[in-house]
Amino acid sequence: MNRGHLLALTLSALALSAQAQSTDYVVVVGNRSPLKHLSQHDISNVFLGRVEWLPGSGTVRPIEPKDDEELRLMFHAAITGMNEHKLRAHWAAMVFTGKARPPAKCATIDLLRTRLHEDPHAIAYLRRHDMDPALKQVFP
Repeated sequence: MNRGHLLALTLSALALSAQAQSTDYVVVVGNRSPLKHLSQHDISNVFLGRVEWLPGSGTVRPIEPKDDEELRLMFHAAITGMNEHKLRAHWAAMVFTGKARPPAKCATIDLLRTRLHEDPHAIAYLRRHDMDPALKQVFP
């Protein structure tokens, strides 16, 4: 990789990180979830399939919005520190070794909210303006 590409990737990552730091997104669970607040480290581990349960809450089931690629990349850049290429490589390895499966995807925000309301173990991220008062924000 030449220096120009490296510089462009670095600037892109910084821009995404700055956008994410403006907290355009929130990590949420349903009101029946025992979760109250999560650290960035916990959220990263959940959405990268490194853990399937958290102390005090039991099993967690991550869900991602299907059609908001910008949000997905912004979230992962800020929380997991991974870009699209690293995410694909990570999930290829996790699936190949049988260690984990990628988070479930929901086609619409309404379906995502419904899943969160119905499943106390579900956790997701969405844009702040899509927050539902019946959901509980656990990050930031």
